[in-house]
Amino acid sequence: MSRLLTVTYGAASYVVFLAAFLYAIGFVGNIAVPRSIDHGVAAPIGEAIVVNVLLLGAFVQLEERDLTAALGDQYRAYRKRVPILVPGLHRRGTVPDSSPRPT
Repeated sequence: MSRLLTVTYGAASYVVFLAAFLYAIGFVGNIAVPRSIDHGVAAPIGEAIVVNVLLLGAFVQLEERDLTAALGDQYRAYRKRVPILVPGLHRRGTVPDSSPRPT
């Protein structure tokens, strides 16, 4: 029963992803979709940027909280070694690890 459920879930996920991917191509290329990127609602760019930055900030905070709760000290050590968004930038109060990285 578990294998059947896994296969069914995988197949359904694949179909949903494929449909979303094809719709995205149609949306951008204006191919066989009811609304395309050319017929969007006009909105101020500043408002869109503010909303996107707020959503991204909220997502980052929630993800950090969940990863810290799930992985604990292992994730905290990882955060100290790896920059958050921009390579080369590090969190305040941390020093990048200068040890050689495995290839």
